[in-house]
Amino acid sequence: MAMAFGRDRPWGSAVLAMATASFLVLASSVARADGGDADGDLVPDDIEDRTERTVDGGVLPAIAPRNLFLSSNSVGAPADDRFRLTYEQGAFDLTYFREDTGGYAGSFTAKFDRLFEWADADGNGLILDDEIVSDWSLGGSAFENLTMSHREATSADGGFVHTFELRSTWRPGTDAFLVLTAAQRFLRLGPDRILTPMEVKMDLHLNHTFEVPGSRVGIALRVESSDESAMDFEHDSWDARRGFSSDESWINITSGARPSTMFFSWANNATADGVEGPLVVRSTHWSELPEEGYELLLAFPEGLDADLVRIVHDPTLGVVSAAYEGILLLPPPPDLQGDALLYGVSLVAMAALVGTTVLLAGRRRRKGE
Repeated sequence: MAMAFGRDRPWGSAVLAMATASFLVLASSVARADGGDADGDLVPDDIEDRTERTVDGGVLPAIAPRNLFLSSNSVGAPADDRFRLTYEQGAFDLTYFREDTGGYAGSFTAKFDRLFEWADADGNGLILDDEIVSDWSLGGSAFENLTMSHREATSADGGFVHTFELRSTWRPGTDAFLVLTAAQRFLRLGPDRILTPMEVKMDLHLNHTFEVPGSRVGIALRVESSDESAMDFEHDSWDARRGFSSDESWINITSGARPSTMFFSWANNATADGVEGPLVVRSTHWSELPEEGYELLLAFPEGLDADLVRIVHDPTLGVVSAAYEGILLLPPPPDLQGDALLYGVSLVAMAALVGTTVLLAGRRRRKGE
């Protein structure tokens, strides 16, 4: 005869519910202990959760904007930090603030200074002054016809992503399109590029008609600071050393009694007409106290057409975040895997005990009847 719980049916439901709950708790706890990567960027979700930043940005004025601003703040670090990026007339200003240093920690400017054409006459791969066959200053007039826009989107794991687009004609025959990207959380942009929350990536799209056919187009950038800073050119950027990018160089700007590092970095390759090739870079350090900086000449690869080339390149501006480093140094959340197993097994055992008790109670009643 099939066993029926009769009046004790609620006990049976409780047993079933408890057993089911124990299984779910066990499964979810093990999954949590194993870690996850919801957006497939190879950065564990628990690290992304702990290092997520608050990001705000926009363009000014609302109609026919000429300037942009972006602010990124850490949350929940042992000592929080913040960086702010602004743009005006071809210049990007980055300012860094740290809670543990009382506020201001340093700033620098990265500016598009000149556009040039270079012909490597002697074939030695070095940019020499007498090999620059055309040169145009990128003053205010190069950015007078600027159009600018800003939008927000959501990444695969729910973080906000800010994108700015800037279009201008630098000179007749040269159009520039800049795309700036900043994210709350780590964001995979390509097979070998992960954007961190502590930086702003800048994609430069340059369409250039040559004045001297067969030469190579390039840009001159000035990276400068008026703080008492140590500025160093290095071939491996912070991102590259940590696997967030590959083959990337940088200028790091370190200032303050408690060193705070900001940076301007760039990929050592660019694409010309869709074909990737290496940059030729010339860096010149200068100092005119209280200011110092670097002039960077970046010559892009040759294209497929001697008269016209389409360049894509991606510099980055950011900070080596003290808040991020502080969060990583915190003890990780306790690994609950062992406890979860014990807890889950205990629930199963409890369910079995309750079930056995119900069965015994039912048998006693039947004997009494």
